Amino acid sequence: MSLLLDRLEEDHLVKGTMVTDCNGHLQRWSSIHLRYRSQSCTLPGILRVLRKSDLEYALTTYQAESIVNGYLFPSKVEFYVGPDDLNDWHRMLVREGALVGGGNVRLRSYDRGVFHNLFAVKGYRIVTIVTNFIDRYSRL
Repeated sequence: MSLLLDRLEEDHLVKGTMVTDCNGHLQRWSSIHLRYRSQSCTLPGILRVLRKSDLEYALTTYQAESIVNGYLFPSKVEFYVGPDDLNDWHRMLVREGALVGGGNVRLRSYDRGVFHNLFAVKGYRIVTIVTNFIDRYSRL
């Protein structure tokens, strides 16, 4: 951890553990290309399906922002699923009538760390504000 902080301090992004250049720090963090498996599908009632699902998920990007603050009008729903859960989600979504490939839904299968400190709003599980901000920033 200290090597990371030393490097960030050398680049004038932090001083100790205090961020001194928010934009630069965010650019650095979002430039790290995370590898995750993903799958897309079309399913008009995806929010209803998420609300009743027992499978682990966490909404991110524009749909998450829309639920939290109500400022955006998303056309896609993106959410994280556990690294071993992609096939279970696929089977469940197909049972619900999803058409696989392209569409309004994108599942991201990644490390369980994305579920750390998630919170619920209106019955939906949402990634942390920081994770959501970075996900949206990296899409610009």
